[in-house]
Amino acid sequence: MRAELREDGSFAFKNILRFTNAEDILDCRYEITDENGLLSDGEVSFTLPPEGEYGFDIGETKREFETDTYIRFIFTDKKDGHEVCFDQLMLYKAERREESTFGAAPSISSGGFGFVITAGAVRFVFDRRKAVLAEISKDGVDILEKPLAFNFFRAPTDNDTIKNDWYRAYLNDHSTKVYETSCVIEDGCAVIRSYQAYGRSIIKPFGKVRAEYRIDGSGKLSLSAELETDTDKIKIMPRFGVRLFLDRSFDSVRYFGFGPYESYIDKHRASYMGHFTARVSDMYEPYIRPQENSSHYGTKKLSVGGSKGTVTISSDSGFSFNVSEYTEEELAAKRHRHELEKSGCTVVCADFFMSGVGSASCGPELAEKYRVPVPRAGGSIELVF
Repeated sequence: MRAELREDGSFAFKNILRFTNAEDILDCRYEITDENGLLSDGEVSFTLPPEGEYGFDIGETKREFETDTYIRFIFTDKKDGHEVCFDQLMLYKAERREESTFGAAPSISSGGFGFVITAGAVRFVFDRRKAVLAEISKDGVDILEKPLAFNFFRAPTDNDTIKNDWYRAYLNDHSTKVYETSCVIEDGCAVIRSYQAYGRSIIKPFGKVRAEYRIDGSGKLSLSAELETDTDKIKIMPRFGVRLFLDRSFDSVRYFGFGPYESYIDKHRASYMGHFTARVSDMYEPYIRPQENSSHYGTKKLSVGGSKGTVTISSDSGFSFNVSEYTEEELAAKRHRHELEKSGCTVVCADFFMSGVGSASCGPELAEKYRVPVPRAGGSIELVF
């Protein structure tokens, strides 16, 4: 069964079966969801001959929506009620929301090696030598176990035949050269800007990043960045995003994105846009050989919480994320899953772009539409602590 949304706002079911009336073996229900949760649900009655089409309306879909809204049709077996298949359609695509600021402007102090920004109960320390947020604390409680930094490497999958280029460019083990940093108050926000290169000191860098960290009076962080890749070194960049190391007490995950299974830009047909919860320990796909796993494509909002608070990451345009007890360096280094050692932290990767997992290992190389754009890629996310 397939569903489609017509131009007039009505729906159509198409029966792919060649010899069976769909209504004889299947029931259908629907769910309408947005970023706030389930809006409504119901059942659909239909009559569908083999390879036939059935058109119908759902009154609830005619109203105005405010955020990205989806409808999912779930087809179940008439005999025992198990789910046979589903199809999901976008009902409404919201326009990008303008950023708003809250609270009095943050205060800025600077020393020889960094900027300190205090915004309400949240305190940020930016290390100018490495162009990273070295510390973030709220009400005196440290949130980061290690600095928040940009991330380019993923543990190669069995299909990542391009991985030798990643190692030759030192995506997994690079240093940072900082060209410039600044911090000013603009429009009631503290704005940190940086420009830095990544690679090894004796060779040409594989990429350069211009970044802007905008912190409002409430402590909300809006992070935007643009990556310029050296295409002589890297043809397919595995990912571009940021990585946070949180205390391991941050052990619960809630997200609105493609789930519940791992999903990538070129591999998410088995998943759907919805609200999902999980423990960090459960967000790991135990492949026999450790590799990239359990990312979630198209996420609009992610919250990772625990006894020390909650970190919420969001993006109107969507992002990919992974939350794990293991670092990508550990996954890449070990040959068998029983050899893996936990990092002692909750590792959160929020990616502006994550390349697909298809490759030329047994077919054509990854299509360009599924890659991190080169030579330039950019994105933005918001973080609330």
